[in-house]
Amino acid sequence: MNTSLTFDISGVSVRLLHEKAMFIPEVKTLVVSDLHIGKTAYFRKKGIALPFSEKDKTIENLKLLIEKLKPETLIFLGDLFHSFDESIIPQLEDCLSDFPEIQTILVKGNHDVFPERVYQNLKLIITETWYYKNLMFSHEPMETIEEGKYNIAGHIHPAVRVSGKGRQSMRLPCFYFGKSLALMPAFGYFTGAKTITPSKGEHIFVLGDDMIFPMKNP
Repeated sequence: MNTSLTFDISGVSVRLLHEKAMFIPEVKTLVVSDLHIGKTAYFRKKGIALPFSEKDKTIENLKLLIEKLKPETLIFLGDLFHSFDESIIPQLEDCLSDFPEIQTILVKGNHDVFPERVYQNLKLIITETWYYKNLMFSHEPMETIEEGKYNIAGHIHPAVRVSGKGRQSMRLPCFYFGKSLALMPAFGYFTGAKTITPSKGEHIFVLGDDMIFPMKNP
């Protein structure tokens, strides 16, 4: 049972992890997208009862992954927080304070609208795009991708429908790789997803609770 797979993107070897994250071994960089910290609290304030706190699940998963991989750089690929309530900030602050040696970068997303001082206090480096070799990391897919470059984005929260024997099927999060664009799965526990339909020549890696596997395309 595979918990990670190695995949080559535009000449860069990456590890795709069942924990909904990407690791670039040659620069010891961990990439996670769309944590949406505070989303559960936001829905609770709207009167929607939820059985447990996403604080424990999302932050705990992040901490375990950092301890496992020991990255030198951590990239948040946008939508780090979901709501505008600053009371949710200590959830992440407590986690990052355990790893002061890690350079932490936030590629800003549409939900990342706290005042600049908030991100400074978290010791985050803020950017619109992060580059490594031919790879361009952004929150939303880029409208224009120059020839020879490859865009890796979040925002969409991709998922695919997987069919089993009989008429059984389920929707699972995935990594999507097209000709010049990749989509990261949402790392956050309570984020929702958009079902995509892969085309011929595209690569899909499906994520289960403790596995990752390639999906056969027509």
